[in-house]
Amino acid sequence: LGGGEVRMIDLVQAFSVIANLGVKTPLTPILKVEDYRGNVISEIDIEQRKKDLATLTEYDAEESYGELQRVLDKGPTYMTADIMQDNTARVQAFGSRSELVIPGKTVSVKTGTTNDLKDNWTVGFTPEYLVMTWVGNNDSTPMNRNIVSGVTGAAPIFNDIMSYILKDKEYDWYEKQE
Repeated sequence: LGGGEVRMIDLVQAFSVIANLGVKTPLTPILKVEDYRGNVISEIDIEQRKKDLATLTEYDAEESYGELQRVLDKGPTYMTADIMQDNTARVQAFGSRSELVIPGKTVSVKTGTTNDLKDNWTVGFTPEYLVMTWVGNNDSTPMNRNIVSGVTGAAPIFNDIMSYILKDKEYDWYEKQE
């Protein structure tokens, strides 16, 4: 448990590769830029990116397509995503009804806490959505051990966000990969 410093954006990029079955997709915080007259200066075509991802997911031998790049094989990333959604495997540590469970939905989830308890995070994803939450003290002082743990810090925030996103969504889990 614990470990070295990792930026949240780097964790999002790493877990998005697992969520995309081995395909690295550029993180794009700004989707569209317009000038004051409404003229589009720059815009990301999300639908095209989804099509490119579907192509790379379907054809495992392809190494890149558009802005996307396959960086891991589908099989191991599928197994990792599958392990991360297995609530039975984490019952002993977190209980059967923890904040890592989104009732009625299949979600892969991982938590992390620094050794000195200065912060913790929760990341989880479905084939369509990835949510990452963080709690901690900006001055790097430890959080209160009696109040915050891996499942009581960032996990409830994660659960609220992911539950809201998935509330009326129907989706299929990944097709089994070998």
